[in-house]
Amino acid sequence: MLQGGGSVGWLSRSRVGQTLDGVFAAFVALFTWRLWASTENLFNVTTVAANAARDSANAAIAAERARFHVVIEETNFDWVIRVVETNYSPPIDDDAAIESPAGVNYRFRNYGKTPGIIKEISMGMSVAPDDPIDPVYTVLLSPIKEHMIAGGEGQTSQKSYLMYRALSMKEARAIRSNEARLWFFGRIDYDDVFGSKHTHRFYFRSVTSGDRCFLQSYDYKHYNQST
Repeated sequence: MLQGGGSVGWLSRSRVGQTLDGVFAAFVALFTWRLWASTENLFNVTTVAANAARDSANAAIAAERARFHVVIEETNFDWVIRVVETNYSPPIDDDAAIESPAGVNYRFRNYGKTPGIIKEISMGMSVAPDDPIDPVYTVLLSPIKEHMIAGGEGQTSQKSYLMYRALSMKEARAIRSNEARLWFFGRIDYDDVFGSKHTHRFYFRSVTSGDRCFLQSYDYKHYNQST
């Protein structure tokens, strides 16, 4: 009986041990799952916080960075109109060139809060019918006095751009009636102080109204878009 009782006791203790092992294993599994869930949740919270911090930093940079835009100071287009309206004796032939080419005085202004660094300026001017044209830019090789333009509406000195040839009287008459346009276009590539590159594009056409002829911004493809 002692042997039989000992065997039963040993079996009971074995089952108890197995049960405890099972409970412990279940506890470890539950703890591991809880730890994984907490870690996963912490990772998600950290990711959301990091994304929010990144977006906030990008928004701050966007609010502070340089923003270059062209400023049209004046043109000589009114003079072109006056040539057409003047009664010459003898009259000027349609194919004859008027005295001076069309020209634009301009400058670039930084409307951002921090400085920007000019990398390259390209421009062009052409006369064509009322339909918009795809511009062909020419890189300006004239010296720039200062490449870094201060924030808070810092600006370049005034520059002049002349069309590569004089207009004919026929072209001037077409511009007077808005049957043809002077197209003025360009781009400026610049860097901000945060290390990003940007481009400001501009695209204008002439508009004659009464005795005035002036440039008006014109939306065509991507030629008026900036980055």
